[in-house]
This record gives sequence, structure tokens and C-alpha cells, in this order.
Amino acid sequence: MLAGLFEAFEGVPRPFVLKCSGGQDRTSFAAALYIIHRDGWGAMEIARAQFARFPYLHFPKRHQRWLKRFLDYAALAAAGRPIAQWVREFYTPEQLAEWLDANGHRGTYKEVFTKPEASRWQW
Repeated sequence: MLAGLFEAFEGVPRPFVLKCSGGQDRTSFAAALYIIHRDGWGAMEIARAQFARFPYLHFPKRHQRWLKRFLDYAALAAAGRPIAQWVREFYTPEQLAEWLDANGHRGTYKEVFTKPEASRWQW
């Protein structure tokens, strides 16, 4: 699914809009990944800013807190590789979970390993 996001970034006509069903957490995540994809690892400060409480209203629930931490993990694990290449060739959710656990973030990724299902409130 994450590799598919980068495929979308590469193939979508510009300009484009990112929006998740809640409007903040996954949108912030995707926007941050797009910035790193477009501008490289030197844009980490701008990418991290996508998770700001204001003006983006990012108030993550406990099980969504891994989203912001993903940037730190990705930068470390990618070791300078472009983020899309790293995701496609090296990334595994299991390694992310190990890193999160080892860095004091156990319990912040409850839904990383579950297949997303549409809410009964979505069409």
C-alpha cells in the first residue's frame, strides 16, 4: 500500500489534493512523504511540520502516533536512499514495529498490521 502511494505521487496530474477521511492524520503522513519524495531528505523540517497542531489540526489518537515517528525511522533505515526506492526495496512493517518498540513507542501502531476496512459510515 505504501509503495502504491509513491506510484500515485509519480503519476498523478498536478496540482493534486491529499485528503483522508478524518482530514488530518493520514493526510499529514502522505503530505510529509510527498515532500520527502519530491525534495529529498533535506526537507525533513518541512515534512515534520505537516504534523503541526496548528494550522493542520493534527491531534493524533494513541494508535496514530506512529505516523510522525515514521519519518525518523525512514530517514535512519533508508540510509540516504530516496524514500520511494527504500519503500519499494527495503521497507517492512515488521522492522518498523521493532524500531517503534525499541524507541519507546509500543502501542502507537495498533492498526499498521491490519487490512483497512471501510467504516460502516463511509460509502
